[in-house]
Amino acid sequence: YQPVKKLNIQPGLRYAYNSRFEAPLISSLATRYQLGESWILRASYGKGFRAPTLKELYFLFVDVNHNILGNQDLKAERSDNYQLGVNYLKHYDNSSVDANLSTFFNDITNEIRLVQQIAPNDSNQQGLYTNQNVAHTQTMGGNFTTKLIHKNLEADLGISVIGVKNELAFSTDAETSGYEGFNFYPQYRFNLSYNFKKIGVRPSFFLNHTGKRTDLQSGTDGKLEYNTFSAYTMADFSLQKSLLKEKINLTVGLKNLFDFTTLQSRVAVSGGAHSDGGTQLLSYGRTFFARLQIHLP
Repeated sequence: YQPVKKLNIQPGLRYAYNSRFEAPLISSLATRYQLGESWILRASYGKGFRAPTLKELYFLFVDVNHNILGNQDLKAERSDNYQLGVNYLKHYDNSSVDANLSTFFNDITNEIRLVQQIAPNDSNQQGLYTNQNVAHTQTMGGNFTTKLIHKNLEADLGISVIGVKNELAFSTDAETSGYEGFNFYPQYRFNLSYNFKKIGVRPSFFLNHTGKRTDLQSGTDGKLEYNTFSAYTMADFSLQKSLLKEKINLTVGLKNLFDFTTLQSRVAVSGGAHSDGGTQLLSYGRTFFARLQIHLP
């Protein structure tokens, strides 16, 4: 729908059927306003719904790094999502710049999260984890992304500041003790690739750094406390080879180059005392992959 020349409005309505979880009508509204030749203003609202997967509900997933137990009592996630942003796009002879600045707010009910049940130790290095619902969560923050292309070189840079407010922050205890606010942390992303067209090879490198993150939790004595997770960096590398005029693409690579598997954490309670908060599952560890794509005529 275009009420005026520079303004586009796109409403949406979606229905999903699930035999176990009652799915609501999912509505959305997106608007786009052309500020100038290279500038676009966007605003959107959308309701969200995510039913638990079969793996999250029933499976016991076991490997060398961790054990994840299904939870048949999981409820479906529901959310309200708001976003406002501005986009700048400019093309040159052999280059282009695509930059985005946006802010967001999400209100989530029954968010599905992976929760540690048994901490890894010398006799049980995998530990035990399961998915549980978090009754009420809010997230807010801002993102800046930019994509630069010059001939065969492509670079992406992203910076985010993300704030999280979990269900404990809505309690009366949190308000009286000063724990009711959002806990913010930074995230940085970088992606670099180059296309060697003559030999049909494209190497790519991806880096993602997440800064120190703090969550509010309830201690063994029932008092609220901050659990602070250390910063970490994930990196991937891939190499793509094109054959037969790009009809066949072969890609090999490594994910999680630094082999991070778990996050260390420390607990801070009122009075400044600290203790070891244990570990949280981060990933499966370093993995190798290969992918073959064939484009049929």
